[in-house]
Amino acid sequence: MFLPEYTITNKILKNIALVEYAKALAENTPILPTVEESIQKEATIALIKSIGMDMGKDFAENQIKMAVDGLLQVVPADLANVVKVVLTTSFEPEEYTNTRLKLLYQGLVGEQDINRGLYRSQKIPKYTNPEEILADTVELMDWCQSVDALETHPIIFAGVLRARLEVLSVFEAYNSVVSNLFTRMALRWRTYNLKNFFKYEVRYLADKQSYQKAIYAIFKDDGDLTTWLEYFSEVLSYDAMDIKEKVTLGERQTKTAVAQGLTDLTERQSKIVQYLSNYGIMLNKDFALLFPAISEDSVLRDLKTLIDRGVIIKVGSTKSSKYKLK
Repeated sequence: MFLPEYTITNKILKNIALVEYAKALAENTPILPTVEESIQKEATIALIKSIGMDMGKDFAENQIKMAVDGLLQVVPADLANVVKVVLTTSFEPEEYTNTRLKLLYQGLVGEQDINRGLYRSQKIPKYTNPEEILADTVELMDWCQSVDALETHPIIFAGVLRARLEVLSVFEAYNSVVSNLFTRMALRWRTYNLKNFFKYEVRYLADKQSYQKAIYAIFKDDGDLTTWLEYFSEVLSYDAMDIKEKVTLGERQTKTAVAQGLTDLTERQSKIVQYLSNYGIMLNKDFALLFPAISEDSVLRDLKTLIDRGVIIKVGSTKSSKYKLK
């Protein structure tokens, strides 16, 4: 049976306290839905970008935005796979099973990959032997549903899960991506995803050396996870402090919007403002992409309302008009 070994140090406790503070702030600070969606979208785009880099694919940020918004008529298959998997992890029900893990991998590699669903067959020094992967993964999933796991703080629980999946390296490729996505799901299931604001993967990629050093410490310390948990909780705490700043800024933006009477925008008007926030400019040709079932005249009326209320400005005239946030 799998039983993790670690010591809860002062450093881990300090990091957890910072995450708890940001969690309380994110969950209890009133901000506009559009502001909340903007923070979530920023995190989603950063996650997809980091996954692409981890998989050796350099997705352009604007391409990711348009794919997430459903504005690309043709989405490259590899990007479509990643977008679908990332969005799916945001609502999948709690399920600690090999099947759930395998579905993540299959979603990433796509229908055409001959290795989809296959466990790793090659030996990797210090990592779990291929013939032991299935049994050890089942043991891990059993632990995730044990009393010990339920009594473990969610941050430590997620760190243990991530570390064990890294050591198992279950599949032929993309194990870091799969282990991270599954860990993200676990944080959400334990209500510690901070409203989907986390984008800590950016820190992994910015300092790969520290990440690898923390992973290798697991082997150096004969499986003891203390050093890894200090690193894992620290990465989350740094991102939690960024979230705190974004929520605080969102609260100020919300108060300004209330003072200016901008909280009663219609759904279409809010979508236009969100689009301009993401892409900077809107042209007449963009109307059909954003509102495929709405007439151009209806969109123009919404734009005029936003102009009259001082939310956006219009540059040019007739069909060559450009719309921007004021």
